[in-house]
Amino acid sequence: MAKRLLVLLFVLLGMTVVASATKVSVGDPGCDPNDQIIHDGDKIFFHVVDGGGTFGFCNETSSDWHTLLVGFDTTIPVDDITCTVVNGVFLPCKLYTTDDPNVVYAWFETCDNINVPCDGTHSGIVIGDQLILDLNCKDENCKPPFDWPNDTHGQSFYNIPSDGQGNPLYLPPVAEPATITLLATGLLAGYIRRKRRL
Repeated sequence: MAKRLLVLLFVLLGMTVVASATKVSVGDPGCDPNDQIIHDGDKIFFHVVDGGGTFGFCNETSSDWHTLLVGFDTTIPVDDITCTVVNGVFLPCKLYTTDDPNVVYAWFETCDNINVPCDGTHSGIVIGDQLILDLNCKDENCKPPFDWPNDTHGQSFYNIPSDGQGNPLYLPPVAEPATITLLATGLLAGYIRRKRRL
């Protein structure tokens, strides 16, 4: 079976070129104007576009991201997914599944979480830095079919607690972005209706 490559690219302050086995990405130091800005409480959603996609996020929360859990709702089996860290921002990643059908998680954490001495790398995504999630797999290291199914979507969670042994303490459910939007719209409509009654 063909391997799909999940590559997380990180552009750190002072760096301008990031390379992976599947793509060369050029970015300015820090965040890109096209990135989705992530503030405290914001959700990080992505949805496959044309069989892949590159998604940029800017950490404008009040904390550095020492762990990152990327959840996928996809029909691709976990054995056909590979995750990669570029530039040593996190330790090597691990893949997990749950009883939920079609849900796969990629787990990334820093050396601080498992009491491994840090050498200036593996420090996570600090405030003001960029996270690039690259789902493209179209070079000589990939075999056809290259594409993720177009119904593949996911959610990333930062600073999920670690068990100290290199594993997440829990795996939160991956929500469909449309479901979140509908829920928020319904709550807003209820709030407006209540205010009008008062």
